[in-house]
Amino acid sequence: MQQTIRHILSDSGVTYSIETYEYNPHGSSIGIQAAQSMGQDENSVAKTLIIEVDKKSPVCIVLPVHKKVDMDAAAALLMGKKARMMNADKSTKLTGFVSGGTSPLGVFNLMPVFLAEELMKLDALYVNAGDRGLVVRLSPSDLLKITGAKAAAISLELE
Repeated sequence: MQQTIRHILSDSGVTYSIETYEYNPHGSSIGIQAAQSMGQDENSVAKTLIIEVDKKSPVCIVLPVHKKVDMDAAAALLMGKKARMMNADKSTKLTGFVSGGTSPLGVFNLMPVFLAEELMKLDALYVNAGDRGLVVRLSPSDLLKITGAKAAAISLELE
């Protein structure tokens, strides 16, 4: 899957870099761990989550690692009633990515992608590149261009 993402990036013509971080399988939040390992602000490191709307429509959500999905807002994007996290096994089967390695760059042909609007204010962000410990740095507008994503108000502060 990593090779596919590399091809997508190189074919897109956008400026990007592939970077690594030290993945700790016993750590807490993979995204926060990634931000700390790379010495980056949590606002610039994104996590990629696969949710389901009305138990039938998969959706890829990209948001800062220290935030959570506004499930009501996510459901409304697809004119649905209820959104929930997709089970990790089902997500892996659908996307080919293990939990903690899901990339919007590898799922945009399978489902719609939505990017938290606050990420659009950044010059660059870090998103998963297909495996734990591997990220791609690129501009939010380039991520939208490649994936066909839409920016939306889909994140909430963690409580």
